[in-house]
Amino acid sequence: MLGFSKKKRIRNKELLSEDLFLDFCVNRPKEEGSGKKKGVEFSAMETALARKNFIVILSIFGIIIASFLFNCFYYQVFAHDQFMDKAQRNRYFSSEVEAQRGIIYDRSMKQIAFNSNSFDLVYKIKSDIESDVLEREVIEVAKVFGVDTEEVKKLISEKEEKYQNRNEFVVFNNLDKDKTIILRTRTEDFQYFQIKKNKERQYADSMAYSHVLGYFSKKSDSGGWGIESGYNKYLKEIPGVFSKERNAKGVLISEELAKSSESGKNLVLNIDKGTQEKTAEIIKSIVEKFNAKSGTAIIADVETGAIITMVSWPTFDANALSRGITSEEYDKMVSENHLSFFNRAISGEYALGSTVKPVLALAGLEEGLIRDTDVVHCEGRIALPGGGYKNDWTAHGATDLNKAMAESCDVYFYILGGGYGNKKGLGLTGMNKYYTSFGYGKETGIDIAGEKKGFLPTVDWKRERFGVGWFIGDDYNVSIGQGYFTATPLQLTMATAAIANGGKLMKPKIVKSVLDAEGKEVEIFQPEVVAEISASQDNLAKVRRAMRETVLSSSGTARGLQLMPVTSAAKTGTAQTSKKEVYHNLITIFAPYEKPEVSITVIIESAPYEMNAANMASRQIMSYYFGERLDNEKKMAEAGDLKEITRPDGAESLPGQELGLEEIVIPHRIEEEIVE
Repeated sequence: MLGFSKKKRIRNKELLSEDLFLDFCVNRPKEEGSGKKKGVEFSAMETALARKNFIVILSIFGIIIASFLFNCFYYQVFAHDQFMDKAQRNRYFSSEVEAQRGIIYDRSMKQIAFNSNSFDLVYKIKSDIESDVLEREVIEVAKVFGVDTEEVKKLISEKEEKYQNRNEFVVFNNLDKDKTIILRTRTEDFQYFQIKKNKERQYADSMAYSHVLGYFSKKSDSGGWGIESGYNKYLKEIPGVFSKERNAKGVLISEELAKSSESGKNLVLNIDKGTQEKTAEIIKSIVEKFNAKSGTAIIADVETGAIITMVSWPTFDANALSRGITSEEYDKMVSENHLSFFNRAISGEYALGSTVKPVLALAGLEEGLIRDTDVVHCEGRIALPGGGYKNDWTAHGATDLNKAMAESCDVYFYILGGGYGNKKGLGLTGMNKYYTSFGYGKETGIDIAGEKKGFLPTVDWKRERFGVGWFIGDDYNVSIGQGYFTATPLQLTMATAAIANGGKLMKPKIVKSVLDAEGKEVEIFQPEVVAEISASQDNLAKVRRAMRETVLSSSGTARGLQLMPVTSAAKTGTAQTSKKEVYHNLITIFAPYEKPEVSITVIIESAPYEMNAANMASRQIMSYYFGERLDNEKKMAEAGDLKEITRPDGAESLPGQELGLEEIVIPHRIEEEIVE
C-alpha cells in the first residue's frame, strides 16, 4: 500500500528438523509475464538429508562425546593419583641447602684440606640467537678480560662445536675476585652469559699430600683415593632441604626448612704439615739432582705407629684433579710421568738390600748362632759349594757384629743366613720366621688403600715357579735383602720402629681422630700393637748398639748422621737393578738413639752407584725435623700460639763433625748375582 514489497514469512513451525543442518534462503526476482505481482519473493530452499548420512553424523558426534566422557572418567578415577602427584609436585618443590665437606687438619690443627668457592663464566646455548644482543654481551665480556672481541667469538664457536649436546659450557674458569665482582654486576640481565658458583676442594700443597690425602672427585662426589676415599663416610656432607610452595603463576608463596644440612666431620691426622711439605721438597730435589727415577720417605712414631710424614715422588696435582680436568689433560698428566699416581711408600715392592741385616742379627742372637763379640774373618768373598764365589763389596778383615753392621759386611751375614763349612746358618725357614715376625710378607694394615705385601720366597715356590731347587746361594741372597725377597718402604719403617721401641710391631696410622662441627672429638684412633717380637731386651739392645755404630764408626756407612742435631742409629742398603752402575739407595734410621721417637726410611730409586743419595736426603730431613721444625714451633710457643715443645737432647760431640755434608761419600758394595 505504501510501496513496500510484501515478504513471505517463514514461520518456525514450517521448518523441518533437517533445516537445522542444511538450509538457505534465496532471493529470486519475479519473472516477466508470470502473471504475478512484481516484487521480491523470499523462499526457503530446503534439502533434506538422507537418513543414512544423518545417522553417520550423529554417530561421529556420539563417539566424540563418549570419548570425552571416557577420558574424564579415566583421569578422574584411574589416573587421579598420578596427575594429582604431578600437580602437587608443580605446586610443592624443594631446593638443596648447601653443606660443607669435612676439613682435614695436620696434628697441630693446621688445615691441609679445606673447602672454597670458585666462579666460572658460562655461555648458555640457545636455538634462537639474537645477533645484536649476543654481540653486545660479547663486547662486554671481552672488555672485562682484556681480549679482542673476535677472540671471545672464536672461543665460543670452538666450544659450541665441541659441546654440541650440552645446554651450556664454561668459557672462562676460575675467575679472580675482581672479574667475578664486575661480571656479576654486568651479567645480571645477560641472556647468553652467567656467573656459575662451584664448590672447590683445595689442598695446602697440591703435590706434597697427593698420595696421602688423594683427591676429591666432583663426578662421583666422593674421595678419589687416599684419606679422602678411605674416610669418605666421615668427611661426606649431608645437604639440607628447603620445602617451597608456589601458585599457578609460579610465584613463590611459602618456604620452610624441611631438613637441616649436616657438614661432614673433620679429621685430625698424625701428619706434620711442615715436615710433609719439606720432605716432599727434599725428595724432589734429590731425585732431580741425581737423575734418579723416583724417591720415597716415611717418618713414623716408634711408640704409636703414627705416620708423621709419607712422601712418594713423582706425584700428581691433587688440586687440578679436584677441580676437574678433561680427558686430554689427564692423558697429558699420565704421559708426562705414568708413575705419578703410584704410591711407592706402600705399594713399591723393593729388594731392601742390607737394611734387613738388623732383623737377621737379632735372629742369630736369639737362636744362639752368634754372639755380638764373635769374630768372622772377611776376605771380601765366600766360596760357593758348587764352585765360584759370592762377593762382598770389600774385604773387612776381622769382623764382629758391630763392625759388620757399621761397614755392612756381607760375608758376616752370608754365614749367619746360609751357614759356611761347619758353621750353621739360619737357613731360609729360620730367616723367614724372623722376617715374618717383623711384618714382612704381609700388609701392615695402614688406613689407606693400595698397600702391597711384598714377598718372602719359599723352597716350594721356587720349585713350582722355575722348576729348580733352592741353593745355598739363594740363602745368601735372602740374608742381605736380595734375590726374590721384596718388601715395601712402610714395612721397613715399621720393622725399624719395632727394634727401636723394644720389640712392639705397631700398626701404622695416618688419622689420629675425628671431630664434629664444634671441634669435639667423636672418635679417637688408639695405637695398636700388631705383634710382640719374641726376643730378649738384651739382644734387641745389642742390635740397636750395632746400628749405632753405623753412625759412630769412622768407617760407618751412615757416619754423616753425626752432624745431625740428635743422636741416631741407622742401617744403609744398596739393591741392584737391571742397569749397570745404577742401584736403589736405601737408609733406615731411628732417633734419638737414647730414647727413640721416630723411625725414618728413605729410598731413592735407580740412583748412580757412587752417590749416597738416600743418606743425603735423610740428613736434610733430620736437620729439618729435629732442627728448623722445633725452632719454628718454639718461636710460635713463645708467641703464645702453641704450648711449649721440649726439644730432644743435642748430639754428643763426635769425630768428623767438621766435615761438610756434601764431602761425605761412602762407597757401597756391589752385590753380584749368583750363577748356580
